[in-house]
Amino acid sequence: MENIPSWMIFFGILATFAILIVTIKRYEGRFKEKNMFLSLVAGLGAGFVAFVLEWFTINVGFLYIILFPAVEQILKLMIINVRPLQEKKETPIYGLTVGLGFGAILMPLSVIMASSSIKSEVLLTSLALFFGTGLLLFHGATGCILGYGISSTDPVKKWIAFTISVLLQIPIMIMYFLNEMYYRSLSIYIYSIILIYGLVIYWYTISKILPKILTTRRKRSRISP
Repeated sequence: MENIPSWMIFFGILATFAILIVTIKRYEGRFKEKNMFLSLVAGLGAGFVAFVLEWFTINVGFLYIILFPAVEQILKLMIINVRPLQEKKETPIYGLTVGLGFGAILMPLSVIMASSSIKSEVLLTSLALFFGTGLLLFHGATGCILGYGISSTDPVKKWIAFTISVLLQIPIMIMYFLNEMYYRSLSIYIYSIILIYGLVIYWYTISKILPKILTTRRKRSRISP
């Protein structure tokens, strides 16, 4: 791993802060800063745990296409599904923060694991920017989806959100598997697809799911005397 640029270790955290600040700007006053900080730290810890678990199970072969998404999403679900966040309308924001924290630590570690045979620093940098950013955005989006399920008074919805999150991650794992097994010469294209995939899911989440917090608040304010 001597060819890995030193900045890569910090890239995930810096990108997380930038994305988080831009995303939650319009939601100021609808979350507690203490809970945001704790959510971010918990996400970072869960991301490290996920990497350790996956590092020791990397040889499971084709099964990791399903195993890794299930492990990663259940770790995020366990963190977001704490009692203080259950059935709270602002939980999607905390879920987003957990997901971004999760991606912040998992992203550079995953890039390191995926780049073990890459000697070109230019290609490695592209890998970090495309594959890593795509993962970061994806985990932020699925954290928000999990938070939305947990915010519901219907306990079934959090498991629906979990299932959706796992299913959404499977295409990423398939592309990663194909790249590692058969198409290394197409790495830059495959990782570009992962970046676009992460961008699309993140955009949909912050434009369709997160704004429901504002809608709910406005409806309540109209009803209140």
